[in-house]
Amino acid sequence: MGPKQWRWAALALVSLIIAGVISLTIGQRDSLSWPEVALREALAPLQSGVSRAYRIFSDGLSFVVNLGNLARENEELRKEVEQLRAERMALLEAQRENEGLRQMLQLVRDTRTKVVVAEVIARAPNAWFNTLTIGKGAVHGLKKGMAVVTPEGVVGHIRSVTNRTAEVLLILDQRSALGARIHRTGEVVLVEGLGGAGEGRALVKPLSREIDIRPGDLIVTSGLSEIYPKGLTVGVVEEIFEGNYGLSSYGVLKPVVDFGRLEWVAVLSSRSEWQ
Repeated sequence: MGPKQWRWAALALVSLIIAGVISLTIGQRDSLSWPEVALREALAPLQSGVSRAYRIFSDGLSFVVNLGNLARENEELRKEVEQLRAERMALLEAQRENEGLRQMLQLVRDTRTKVVVAEVIARAPNAWFNTLTIGKGAVHGLKKGMAVVTPEGVVGHIRSVTNRTAEVLLILDQRSALGARIHRTGEVVLVEGLGGAGEGRALVKPLSREIDIRPGDLIVTSGLSEIYPKGLTVGVVEEIFEGNYGLSSYGVLKPVVDFGRLEWVAVLSSRSEWQ
């Protein structure tokens, strides 16, 4: 028998064995045949390994997918939080600005003079307590020398005007001086600015040694100038210092206006218009 015949004989034998296994395992049976047992035992480790590898791969894939989803959700939540924070800040800013405008409107109603409300549009960093620029000018009826105030008190007066802007000289500027009175006694004093070196303060100078000035005294405009009506609040005396060489004592005044946060001001008509 040649090699080719042997191959055909082996193939026939394998076919008979497979046919026998099929005939033995066909149908429903309560027990397994020995070929089935042998085949199952042989394939069990391979099946277990494949199943374990599939679970690991599936779990890893799920983890990566979930991680990506969490990252996207966190980014979306972060954007929502930022948007809500920005909206809250905008609402608070609008509320604060509305409150300032409401106070300005009340000032317009209360005063007997013509009032122009203007927004502060510019301030020089090196002259924060000296001047500021407002967004109203000659076309709005503003003139040099008009008083500038807030509902709290005196700010300063207009120093120069263009068609649509005006420069305001603050009462804190060293070039500023205004006549005032001690509210408690009615005695006349002079309020002079200290500029940036004064850190938002001004001097109160009595016009004679007999004038009684004390810490806590409220200082108001005297009404004796061409700029400010009588009775506008200027500030409160914080400290008193004795002058050298027998000179009169003087006080340090804290303005009632917060010059560091000015956003809106009111310009009063000139004396010829409100007398």
